[in-house]
Amino acid sequence: MESLFARGSLYANEKKYLKAFDDLKGALRLDPKHQSCIDYTTKVLKILAASLLKSDKLDEAVKLCDCVLEIIPDNQSVLMMKKEILSYKEDSSTE
Repeated sequence: MESLFARGSLYANEKKYLKAFDDLKGALRLDPKHQSCIDYTTKVLKILAASLLKSDKLDEAVKLCDCVLEIIPDNQSVLMMKKEILSYKEDSSTE
């Protein structure tokens, strides 16, 4: 678990966010209560979601949120992020 977390953290520091997300998600699966991993995963998820929103890939952003919520269903930060994405998606579909 620690090696996945360490490698994911390194990827995040190198701005290789997709690789970071995969490793951090794997680490979370092994230890869903590891607070540093939760924090890092949430931070990377926010960066990826923002990038996907700019590219108008809202469904992919929601899927990333769902990946984290499968592991930690009560993560308020990710729940809020998903809600904001869905709200943005709803607003852009009515325009």
